[in-house]
Amino acid sequence: MILKANSSHSNRIAFLHINELKSGFLSSFGLPFLTTLYKKIIKKGILLISIEGDRIDGFVSFSPNTKKLMLGFIFSSPFNFLGLSLKFFRNPALIKKSLETFTAPFKSSQKSTTEVILPVAELLSIAVDSTLQKSGIGYQLLTTLEQEIRKMGIKKYKVITGAGLISANKFYLKNGFTQVMQIRIHGNELSNVYVKKL
Repeated sequence: MILKANSSHSNRIAFLHINELKSGFLSSFGLPFLTTLYKKIIKKGILLISIEGDRIDGFVSFSPNTKKLMLGFIFSSPFNFLGLSLKFFRNPALIKKSLETFTAPFKSSQKSTTEVILPVAELLSIAVDSTLQKSGIGYQLLTTLEQEIRKMGIKKYKVITGAGLISANKFYLKNGFTQVMQIRIHGNELSNVYVKKL
């Protein structure tokens, strides 16, 4: 069953994120940080879950404007800033990656070499429990998300994923996304930028 998440789901969503999106940079910030981030997305964006009983099998998160979401998250609570500061103190290498992640929405809003202007609306993350992947849950989450996006009057949106994440790239291409450019977010690591028209 696909439902809109509420704040009581945020901890389990964060746990699923850490387990299934291990290669993603945000997982390194830990459960409390991600729980707070997903609570913010629930308030300011769309967060859908696939749930059976008490078990969350998958989720998808979306922001109509990622720049505003990220700025709001950082500055909405001193605890967010304090938590980040403690992480940076313990691991200074996180500062550079954090800045790169924070500026990614700004990079991806620039024109590409083919003069494509990218939408500000963005699919932020999608994950399905590894024991249930290829069962159609990802597709169900995506199609339900797109119904919600259409209700908001949004006609196209983007998603950014690592160029080396083969299954993620296949998923987006299979589901009607078009690759429009590549950007570098973390050092020399390439990320593919996809856009989908609704």
